[in-house]
Amino acid sequence: MRVLLFIPDLQMGGAERTVVRLAQHLDRTRFDVQVAWSGLWGMAGDVIRGLGIPLHFFNFKTDNPEDVIQLYRALRPDVYLSFGYRLVYKDLLAARKAGIRTIITRRADMRHWDNAQQQTEADQIRNSVTRLVIACSEAAARVCHRVEQLGWSKIMVIHNGVELPGLTSRRPESGIRRQLGLPPDVLLLGNTANYRTLKGYTTLLQALRLVTQTHPGVHLVACGTEVEAGHLEELRGLAAALGLSDKVSFLPEQTNLDPIYGDLDLFIQSSVTEGLSNSLLEAMSWGIPVVATAVGGTAEAIAAPECGSLIPHSDENAMAQSILALVRAPERRALLGKQARARIEEHFTVPRMIAGYESAFQKARHNLPLKEDQA
Repeated sequence: MRVLLFIPDLQMGGAERTVVRLAQHLDRTRFDVQVAWSGLWGMAGDVIRGLGIPLHFFNFKTDNPEDVIQLYRALRPDVYLSFGYRLVYKDLLAARKAGIRTIITRRADMRHWDNAQQQTEADQIRNSVTRLVIACSEAAARVCHRVEQLGWSKIMVIHNGVELPGLTSRRPESGIRRQLGLPPDVLLLGNTANYRTLKGYTTLLQALRLVTQTHPGVHLVACGTEVEAGHLEELRGLAAALGLSDKVSFLPEQTNLDPIYGDLDLFIQSSVTEGLSNSLLEAMSWGIPVVATAVGGTAEAIAAPECGSLIPHSDENAMAQSILALVRAPERRALLGKQARARIEEHFTVPRMIAGYESAFQKARHNLPLKEDQA
């Protein structure tokens, strides 16, 4: 079965990580996988190219859209899966005009960009050519059903999945603690979300200031791509204004996050909105307890208080209190970390996600009922 995955940009964010995992793990004896993009190149593109997966650039700004349609016809996918978001749908129209019969679209956000929370013309166009919608969480599926007015028979929930590291690799010799020259008794907090306003780093820094007033022996490691130009400099300026310059390390995007996850004592998800955070799942797979904002599918992941604390977003006081509660309770952190790892093993692994997508491809292509897959 020929499968074409489309993603607008190839900078490494949550959706791009899912595309990388699909490209890497779909059964090559059953699926011929290729990837297309239309915007920015980034680390996800480097990884996919390194896997030997064919990559194709679709220029939707061309004066002759027939050129793009001809590319679709040349690739002849049996299944087309679009990771387009917000108002992106030109790829879907081109795919339909090229005669592709099985078109699947994905939902991975809570429509934070849509203040009205009402069906748009773009929604109608996308859904008119879509055979199946895959939602990354139950929360994202509910938004799709309520706002886009899409029937449940057309929606399948497939949770994001992550790799399971060997926990013997915790605190590697080349870990981030050693790289930064931090003493072993410093408690390391971390967040690996891209640098953008919606990831809530401002709230996290304000909470960190409150934490250090009573527990100065902490350090925050942040890591990601600067999605919004100038935002990282703003965060550095805020850290300096709060007296935290020596308490925070802002790192660029990393190909390998193991040295960070392997050294963390506590993971903080500070997002204002999430469909289902891959970074959160990755941290939990390392046996790291979490403090996370109660947005989108986050509650589905951590099942509070099983794996950590859920707090309101944009509330630095609640975040600081939850961090301090775990900073002062090492045995509690250890227990939550074990339970976080166990939850990932049961519900959020790559093989489980891949099985869901492979089933979705088969059912969408052959127009089989999806009811048994509904939550």
